[in-house]
Amino acid sequence: GDHGIIRDKGGAFELKVVDAVKSGKRIVHFGEAIKGKIPSVVGKELIATVDSSLRKSAARNHTATHLLHKSLKMVLGEHVNQAGSLVAPDRLRFDFTHFEPISPDRLDRIEEIVNEQVRRNHQVEIHHLAFDEAKKRGAVALFGEKYGDVVRAVQIDDFSMELCGGTHLNSTGEIGYFRVTSEGGVAAGVRRIEAVTGESSDQLLRKEKALLSELKEISGAAEDDLVSRLEQLVDERKRLQKELDDLRLKSTAQELEPLLASPDSSNGFKLVATRVQADSVEGIKKLGDFVRSKLESGVGVLGAIINDKPFLLCVVTDDLIKTRSLRAGDIVKELAPQIGGGGGGRPHMAQAGGKDASRLDSAIANSANVIKNLIKK
Repeated sequence: GDHGIIRDKGGAFELKVVDAVKSGKRIVHFGEAIKGKIPSVVGKELIATVDSSLRKSAARNHTATHLLHKSLKMVLGEHVNQAGSLVAPDRLRFDFTHFEPISPDRLDRIEEIVNEQVRRNHQVEIHHLAFDEAKKRGAVALFGEKYGDVVRAVQIDDFSMELCGGTHLNSTGEIGYFRVTSEGGVAAGVRRIEAVTGESSDQLLRKEKALLSELKEISGAAEDDLVSRLEQLVDERKRLQKELDDLRLKSTAQELEPLLASPDSSNGFKLVATRVQADSVEGIKKLGDFVRSKLESGVGVLGAIINDKPFLLCVVTDDLIKTRSLRAGDIVKELAPQIGGGGGGRPHMAQAGGKDASRLDSAIANSANVIKNLIKK
């Protein structure tokens, strides 16, 4: 609905309108008084000034929505039907029936068709027709909408004709440029496209131009070589990250050697319970595999802070799983609440994440008691 100002002739009262909605045969205006108090206006003449810039932007997106609807049918098939939409001054959103994601090349084709119709600068004509006559002329009616005997049809040359009560442009060229910003699923059999036109599409292009310029400057590559240069940088980063992870793993493994050489044996088997340095779940799992292989017969409980959250990993050797019925998942389930979390896993390895990092060390220290109680059971 329109935005704008409603004022009295004397200028003593002004109402800032933020929406206008049709209710029956009336138009209801929503807003707030920005000058004076709201007077009794029944039977009085007021001056209404529409924010023409916002209306024009909304009209661009509305006319573009009609072009988009027809383009979707052309590219994807006649099964496509509108399942919801939003027309705002800064963007449009269109929900439609379709059974699978749209491939990038088909999405490009849809965008291309819309912009082709924009460049053709079709006239946008409004017809008030009998409902049956409009249907004979091929006007698209929305499923679930209620129409009267006389309907308003929006026709874009021979490209599109839909029954619609919204504000539109005089010609498609006023759209300027149409650009899809996203496509995705919102429900079973329903997809959603979001797009921009006019000033918003211009702002998007300038933003992307600035980003491209910045990437070229940072990478030191020409535009034609930018993708290959970025791929090289990403591959190099992955290689260096792997080398760094391996070094950290070796360093932490060396720090664990003294504990592995003289583990806690109070329960009649080896127990190594300690905090370690790990940057990822994958990293602490590798440490768990290392501890398990070195224990030969025993239990390992490792704790770490990963992404600012406490994390516990437990490993149990096969002999203890068979002879003592010890399972890593059972141990973790007992320890997890102590760090404000939960977890589980397989008998030989299990994990838990929590919320209270301050209790991580006490949970690790309590491992021996937890294991002792589980053996009794």
